[in-house]
Amino acid sequence: WAVADAIREGRVVDRLVQLELTHTTPGLSIPSPTSVGDLPNAIEESAPSKKELSCLDLLAQFSPISTSQQMAGHDGSRWVFRRIGYTEQRNPAHVCLILASPTGEVIDSFQCDSLDPTSEELLMGLVECCSKRGDRRPRLVGIDERACQERISFLFREYASEALQETTDIYFYNPPSQEETIPAVAEENAEDHNLLGRIRRLF
Repeated sequence: WAVADAIREGRVVDRLVQLELTHTTPGLSIPSPTSVGDLPNAIEESAPSKKELSCLDLLAQFSPISTSQQMAGHDGSRWVFRRIGYTEQRNPAHVCLILASPTGEVIDSFQCDSLDPTSEELLMGLVECCSKRGDRRPRLVGIDERACQERISFLFREYASEALQETTDIYFYNPPSQEETIPAVAEENAEDHNLLGRIRRLF
């Protein structure tokens, strides 16, 4: 009787609205992807500083590492900015390494003012490393700090030259898990590229 009463009162849905594809009959439509800028809580980036703009100009003067599209990121054209620790105890000197992919070779390092690097610090580190590596810049740049990566991505998108935008991409590189640290990885691969020794010499 309860069901019969519900039917009489119109409380039973006897046909669910079908999921409709775009350009078909109206129904439950699939929402289009929302860009970060359209999100209600999206962070508005401030105007670039003089240092940030200067670094973008300098980076544009470097030639991208020559590579084929298929090999991009697998032949040393991808660099990863990765801190050696994520607490004051593990990284008291606030050291950030620049690693080349896929070998994990430490190609440069620098110190930041705090555990979390700033966009200026990373951009200056990138410029210096490019200069040391024969005035060549990477095709891919991974950054292990989300806010910093988003800031530099914004700067590339809005203020970098077209050539720089087309030949160097910025992406977020996930920090290691609690169990995984650079020294642990280094010890495991020390015979291959002596990463552990390089890290220890930083202190």
